[in-house]
Amino acid sequence: MTVLEGKSLMGSNNGANRHVSSNFSLPASGLWKLGAYVGDNIFGTVIVKVYE
Repeated sequence: MTVLEGKSLMGSNNGANRHVSSNFSLPASGLWKLGAYVGDNIFGTVIVKVYE
């Protein structure tokens, strides 16, 4: 799933130099590993535990 494709970076927020606002829904409960990419390069990952 691509969440932020085509969005422009906004100004500083919460200690970050730049940011992009977003939201999305995951289709099922469980553990999800989300990869953050900049272009084709992975920037980092986040593990999210989703409850019903």
